[in-house]
Amino acid sequence: MTDTSAPVTPQAEPPASSAPQTPVTPPLLPATPVPAVVRQKAPVGGSIAAALVALLLLDLAVETSLAGSPILWTVMGVEVVALALLALLWTRVGPTIRLVIPLLALVGLVAWVALRLGSWADPALRLATMTLPRIGIAIAILGTVAAAALLCGLGVIRRAWYIGVLLALVALSTLVPSVRGLLAGSTLVQVMAGAFDWPRLPLSLQGGYLATEVVLPIGLLAGLAGLITSVVKHTRATWTMAGVVLVFAAFVVQSAELTRAGRSHVAGVMASPLLAKVSIVTAPDPASLVPGAAPISSPGTGTVPAAGPGTSPGAAASGVVPPGPDGVTPPVASAPGPPAPAGAVLVAQPGQPIVNKAIELRVTNHRTAAAVGNETAESGREFVIVETAWKNILPQQRVNRKKATDRTAGAGGLGVGGGATAQDKAADEANTTIESVRFEVGPLSKHLWLVANGRYAEAIDVEATRGLAGHLGPDSIAIANFQQVVSGAVAFKAPAGAQTLSLLFLDATHGHLLVPITGAPPVLASSLGGGSRANEFVDLALTGTSWSSTPAAEAGMRTLVVGVRGISRQNAIVDVPLGEYAFLQTAQGCLVQPDAKAPGLTRSLAPVGRFLPFVPTEGQLAFTVPADTRAVALLVRLQQGGPIDLALAGASKPAWPSPEATITDGDVLRVLKLPGTAVPAGLPAAPPGSERIALDLVVENLRSGAGIDLQLKEQFRLVGTDGNRYAPVDDSAKVPCRLTGNVVPAGVARRFSLIYDVPPGQPLQFEYRGFNVKSELVKVR
Repeated sequence: MTDTSAPVTPQAEPPASSAPQTPVTPPLLPATPVPAVVRQKAPVGGSIAAALVALLLLDLAVETSLAGSPILWTVMGVEVVALALLALLWTRVGPTIRLVIPLLALVGLVAWVALRLGSWADPALRLATMTLPRIGIAIAILGTVAAAALLCGLGVIRRAWYIGVLLALVALSTLVPSVRGLLAGSTLVQVMAGAFDWPRLPLSLQGGYLATEVVLPIGLLAGLAGLITSVVKHTRATWTMAGVVLVFAAFVVQSAELTRAGRSHVAGVMASPLLAKVSIVTAPDPASLVPGAAPISSPGTGTVPAAGPGTSPGAAASGVVPPGPDGVTPPVASAPGPPAPAGAVLVAQPGQPIVNKAIELRVTNHRTAAAVGNETAESGREFVIVETAWKNILPQQRVNRKKATDRTAGAGGLGVGGGATAQDKAADEANTTIESVRFEVGPLSKHLWLVANGRYAEAIDVEATRGLAGHLGPDSIAIANFQQVVSGAVAFKAPAGAQTLSLLFLDATHGHLLVPITGAPPVLASSLGGGSRANEFVDLALTGTSWSSTPAAEAGMRTLVVGVRGISRQNAIVDVPLGEYAFLQTAQGCLVQPDAKAPGLTRSLAPVGRFLPFVPTEGQLAFTVPADTRAVALLVRLQQGGPIDLALAGASKPAWPSPEATITDGDVLRVLKLPGTAVPAGLPAAPPGSERIALDLVVENLRSGAGIDLQLKEQFRLVGTDGNRYAPVDDSAKVPCRLTGNVVPAGVARRFSLIYDVPPGQPLQFEYRGFNVKSELVKVR
């Protein structure tokens, strides 16, 4: 029997195969958690760089204002706009734009000032301790480095990194002359002229040229490609944009200086018209920029300020470049000084006459010639023969001829006189005639000048003028009658092939006249400005240095030619006796005076430099110095007008070893005895039975108002143990660091060596006898 109460587990009957199956929905599971998106902060590198460049702009504003830039208001205006724009947009733009705004203002100002004034202009733009000459080279270096970086990026983009690296290495190799120029304190125009390149390299491979023509353009294209890629991929391009700005600024500045250096280049088609339009300085003579160039020629003449040793010490000028590896420096073209007062010089229109209160002056013709009669022009120069017409326009005057010849001055006979009667008046009227006033000027050579290329004021060549048929003057000219015209030709020597010529007539009584002959007239100024130094009589600047090709007469010595540019600060010609009161100071403290007989100078400023008002003139001074001379300064000490110190190598103070002994001669002199008694090489041997020794001395003039004339044989002697005294021998004048002229200029320390012939091996003392010191002894050995 079956137990019906037992539980029965029901079995599900499987569905028929033909019945549709109901899909089983799986249970809902919680979704896998997704991490929240974290917003990344924008990189702060561009913002920090923008703040730093903005600070540089502020420093630029302060330093440039203190330097007295000739385009200060333009500089300040750009900086104010850039900083205001940066402040307004800081929270609204990204780091790229923040950086680009002040960077564009900074490098744009450098490029504009370099175009406007030339990258050599010292006070035009200053940043901390850097002046525009160094800033210009720094921009060139930074632009080339930026181009190298962009070229590496171009190689990565093309997946050929080795191409970018190779191009970057080529780019960096072009930095060699720029770095050398920066270390030497030179200017960018000299770098572009190839003064710091290996001279055997062809032009296309020289650093500055290769960078401007190849590296910077390709780097600019690489940067633009990088910017386009960043836009397409929506990536940031802060540093790419900064690199493009630097490269473009470097390209503009270097193209301008290539043009100024006289080198043809691709961008010259655009650079030349641009410079002609915006530049306010005359481009330097390309011939003076390259190594081995001939010295720069120059003119001068004038009235003489009293001159003598010293007044007060002056600070050495800054921003002047040193001799390069071969002893050549470029022109240091000063930023233009204040213009001449309006109306100070009347300027004629081309082809038209010009008048002052006395004459009408017209240039009727001109021609050039290599020789005039027996006179032949030197190499690189030619005669310029100018034909002129002069008309007397002085107003006629009433002259009573009877009174003019009456010795009693109109008193007549013995009568006591009285009022003039009608008969007397009628007699006076009958004896009065309208007569011409005579115009006369002389010597003509001090009044009439030819200004060539805007920088060389050439005096009349008297002998060549006498050899011309129908010549004018040359001693003086006189025009007796009203409306009378006197014509004639005058000869000048000028640089061959001068592009611009103008005739300058100086007449302080009736008015100065300037008549253009060919090209634009020169820019008239009242001073040089820039890196020049001035007193109340003359403003001077250095244009460069070069070694003379003529060997010096002494072994181990060379002739250093220093180019000097100057302008009179008076309404008259100024004569400066540079041959007597100019000194070249070396880095060792030695002083050398000019050699007035040095050969090869085209315009010697020794014994007297002559400078005109309104138009700067240039010339040279020659100094015989040791062959290894590098850092030098030109010191000019006059009795009137104050000192003028012009540094040639950036070294403001000479240096020498610590002295063994110091002698103070009251408030007049300080004498330093330096260690050692070795005799310089090349001197004759001592006489038989004698020993030759040398003393190395420094004498400092403590007075600022006058030079001190030393008496060597009485003041600087050696004393032996036997009481005998030994004066310096004549061979002291043959040592490299010698005392020429025996003068220590005002406020200057002068180093020199003295030679003595003494008994061999004897103990010696140095005896100094001075103004306030009767006798002071210092042990020698």
